[in-house]
Amino acid sequence: MVAGAVLGLAGRYVARLEEELAVLVADEVYAQALFVGHDTSARQRRKLRFEEKQRPTLTRTPRLEDVPARGLLWADATTGALVASRLEMSRPRGIGPVAIETSYAPNDRMGVWLPKEMREVYGPTSPSTGDERVEAVVTYTGWRRARVEVQPIVPVP
Repeated sequence: MVAGAVLGLAGRYVARLEEELAVLVADEVYAQALFVGHDTSARQRRKLRFEEKQRPTLTRTPRLEDVPARGLLWADATTGALVASRLEMSRPRGIGPVAIETSYAPNDRMGVWLPKEMREVYGPTSPSTGDERVEAVVTYTGWRRARVEVQPIVPVP
């Protein structure tokens, strides 16, 4: 029962975090301020470290308690595409520590990098605490482009 409640709460957190991190990453000034280095893997990558300091935080509990986030973003040095991310929250009340890692891959059909896999861990890092630990893996496939048609209707006075 606890695991189901945790997953429901976690799903709401993840949805909100994805929206808010997208805005955060899009803010070029913020990203430049956080640049910390690069690695030399197969593709040249830039590593961005972030840590939430301002209050209120982007993620809050249902009781409106701040849940500061920190993590890493890896971007392709040539294209700027997001290659991987890691988000950590130390201890949202009732959940324990949270770690969410997402990998991205180029999607030729869509012409952009899209999430490929997301791994989530909620709960203690050590099983010796006796607390429940929830691990989930999401694999993204079958991306489709949404099509929306809009026809403005102007009322006649």
